[in-house]
Amino acid sequence: MTNYEDLIARAQQDLENIREETVAVQERLASSSFTTTSKDRSVEVTVGAQGELTGLRFLERKYRTMAAPQLAASVLEATTRARAQAAERVIEMVRPLTEISSAFSDVPNAGTDWGSIFGELLQETRGAVPRPAAADKRLRDEIVDDPHDVTDN
Repeated sequence: MTNYEDLIARAQQDLENIREETVAVQERLASSSFTTTSKDRSVEVTVGAQGELTGLRFLERKYRTMAAPQLAASVLEATTRARAQAAERVIEMVRPLTEISSAFSDVPNAGTDWGSIFGELLQETRGAVPRPAAADKRLRDEIVDDPHDVTDN
């Protein structure tokens, strides 16, 4: 065989290996779920591999004594953490599929930029403190009167 035939044969084998692993990863992802409890232990949230909310439980009746904005903040916090865990696990499962074959190692920009795919979601699992969402700021603002607020008086 010529050098090009060897290269093509190796690339075809790499593609077949990737196809087989893709099927296995899809099956694992389809059955994956991630459950997290809020820091105040009032809410338990379960998400699927795509970060979709699949379960929500209110724990130990704490929710009965919480103000609505406080409960909403607990749900959002637990959901964000569960989604971040799901993103990390998806990366672990999918990374082998994104590693470039040795036959294509010279192709520029052929890697996977996980940061651009998952954005700030990954910061939660990597130890960074997530920036509060605008809705979260409004919830906190409803609880504590901010002297810098503009009122319609």
